[in-house]
Amino acid sequence: IAVFNDDLRDGIKGAVFDAPEPGFVNGSAGDAETVKAGIVAATFHPQVGYDRVRYTQHPWAAEPSQSVNYAEAHDNLTLWDKLEATSAHESEEERIKMHKMSLAILLTSQGIPFLQAGMDFLRTKFGDANSYRSPDYVNAIDWERKARYLSVFEYTRGLIRLRKDHPAFRMGSAEAIQKHLRFLGVPHEEMVGFALVDHANGDPWKDVV
Repeated sequence: IAVFNDDLRDGIKGAVFDAPEPGFVNGSAGDAETVKAGIVAATFHPQVGYDRVRYTQHPWAAEPSQSVNYAEAHDNLTLWDKLEATSAHESEEERIKMHKMSLAILLTSQGIPFLQAGMDFLRTKFGDANSYRSPDYVNAIDWERKARYLSVFEYTRGLIRLRKDHPAFRMGSAEAIQKHLRFLGVPHEEMVGFALVDHANGDPWKDVV
């Protein structure tokens, strides 16, 4: 039985019920530790400061298969709409970088990655956060966006291929994560870096940084 990881969701983009509030990818201070807790799939890791995680100040998953890592689902703003709410002052190019960083976090973290349909080409509901009774115009997938944002789709596909090809990103136990995942020293507290070391989970690459 797995649980949707709301710590990581809001750590990545900001609180779902506070549209203007940012998270790690869009400029908040203080969400790096929440992202680190998500990277280890909410399991215990000695390098994570759980007292600084957004909501759950303790590791709540016994094994990585219990954490569903996501940044958007059918409820609330899509990730792209959330980035527009927090970062309308930024160029579209910058917001696309934020979106791609979110995808990179999700698809290189331990645990189960979850992507809403259309997330790979910046799905929008035009700012409608509660669209259960909204028309198809709001809820339908706009396939023209796939052509418009094909580079984001290709980036997502590349991340999925990376994850499939390299078992280091899919370790099966908390013990293996503790043994093979090392968070790196970084030059700023609002950065996160990590390495998967020593052929983690039988990976052909010795180290992944």
